[in-house]
Amino acid sequence: MTARIPFDFNVLGNVKRSYPLVIVGAIESGSPFLRMFALTRILSLFEVGFVSILTAFSMFFELSTDIAMYRFVFSVPKQRYHEALAAAHALSVARGVVVSILALCAAPIVAWAVSLSDEWMSFAALAPTILLRSFEHLAPRVAERDFRYWPQVKTTGLSLALSLIVVVIVAVITRSHVAIIASAYAQVISSVVLSRWYADAPYRLDFRGPLFQDAFRFAYPLLANGLGLSIALQGDRFVVAALFDLKILALYSVIMLAVIVPMFLMARVLQSTILARLFHAGANAMRLRLEVRLASSVVAILAAAYAGGVVLLMNPIIALVFGPKFHAGGAAMILLGVGAFVRLVRSEPFTSLMLNEGRTKRLAASNVVASSSLGFMVLFSFFTRSVDAVLAARLLGETASLVVTLVMARRAPAIGRYAFSSSTVVGLLFTGAACLASVALEAAGDPIGLLLAASAAYGIAILLWAMWDLRRRMSRLRAENAQAERATP
Repeated sequence: MTARIPFDFNVLGNVKRSYPLVIVGAIESGSPFLRMFALTRILSLFEVGFVSILTAFSMFFELSTDIAMYRFVFSVPKQRYHEALAAAHALSVARGVVVSILALCAAPIVAWAVSLSDEWMSFAALAPTILLRSFEHLAPRVAERDFRYWPQVKTTGLSLALSLIVVVIVAVITRSHVAIIASAYAQVISSVVLSRWYADAPYRLDFRGPLFQDAFRFAYPLLANGLGLSIALQGDRFVVAALFDLKILALYSVIMLAVIVPMFLMARVLQSTILARLFHAGANAMRLRLEVRLASSVVAILAAAYAGGVVLLMNPIIALVFGPKFHAGGAAMILLGVGAFVRLVRSEPFTSLMLNEGRTKRLAASNVVASSSLGFMVLFSFFTRSVDAVLAARLLGETASLVVTLVMARRAPAIGRYAFSSSTVVGLLFTGAACLASVALEAAGDPIGLLLAASAAYGIAILLWAMWDLRRRMSRLRAENAQAERATP
């Protein structure tokens, strides 16, 4: 019997099912933004820069060894759910022990590299949080396989709310980077407790079961994937800290955070939704192919819309929210906007397609190439030392990863080549038009009236394109779904 896709083909139906996931993504992506918003008003630029490098240090080790164990449980039949969950918990704890030791050993070296040798204990203090996080119950995250997101909403929302309260209180008292360390402990401890409270199964560890070896085989290629992601996302902070100083790092981090947070929210919602739809598409090759094509169009449309928003509107928004001292030039916004587009379209639906098929090695190859941006940054530093050069290096790394992703998609099974459609090319053309408009507006002095008019015109054009493109793709998928149901006895 062919499984029915549990998504209605109408806007209200999709919103009704997915809005808890949007809440989860908004909480996860918005908390760093709110934290930085508060800290820029309490701490000095130097301390904000210190917070940025501490965050980068912690995130580097978290991301570089991220093996997405809850995704392993996705790939195991539901009949073995409890067994798979215990194996995933065991591997998560093993990973936490190893990574926390590595972080502790690396703390003095990283502190010396960014000219903070006397503060190495601040870096070392973050290592135990990695170990503590590994004891988190995975059941609330696995629940998204069946479109149940509220356990995540409660666990994530409450733990991050507590961490935000702690970071503000400690920052007001100490006026130092100690606030981010206290916040990290508050978040991870509350997350471990709440995840067990809202789990639908007891917490168990199984190091000896047969699924532990299966979990390791699923996860180890993702180590390379995580390393590529961590270098691509956090490596630039270390380069900026080494080339400039913590004050410049503070300015850079605020601008990057303002651009990355909404993008991560979109990516979080897209990956969970697309992966669930592919999972429920079952073994129907035609339906799966149409799902991938639809996902490709949705991603291209959202990527083009967001890239245009970054290019045209992000600079005045950052100045309004964080203050006029946090300002970047038009060239920086163009580089960030194009980089955001490339990252979004190279990530989905390719990531979900590879995870759905268990091809984690192909996925890892794509993200490892993204880390080449760090090499470009070092190379450019011999010729020029500027923030624009760092952003250009990031864009080159993402572009190289996109090329590899295209190759990997073509080598995937039959549906892999549909991971990128004509919509991707159209989205790139829209992004290019936004860049040209930005150059023209900057030459005219960036009058706010023309800026808003250009943004409105761009948004209307994207909306018209989306209505035309998505309607035809959803019609084809609806027809295939109806045909499959008629053929089902």
